[in-house]
Amino acid sequence: VDDDNVNQAQALRSNEEIIKPFLLACESKTPKMIAISMTSLQQLLLHSAVPIGGVNIIVETVARLCDQSVEEAIYLKILQLSLTVFASSEYE
Repeated sequence: VDDDNVNQAQALRSNEEIIKPFLLACESKTPKMIAISMTSLQQLLLHSAVPIGGVNIIVETVARLCDQSVEEAIYLKILQLSLTVFASSEYE
């Protein structure tokens, strides 16, 4: 990972506003928007670009999605995102 990517991830991580659009999309009832936002959140997590407080909010949002009746594709995204959160040493 080059220094430019590390600096960009640190800049994103310092701004909690970065995850708000994706969380709003997760609250929509549109499966395609939910799937795209979950993938985006997963990528942000993989690059350590989510603030620590943002991880808690993401987990709460995923929990709410689990309680709703959603499509199987969304459950797959939930599992992928959950695996990323639990496997990341950045967010212990």
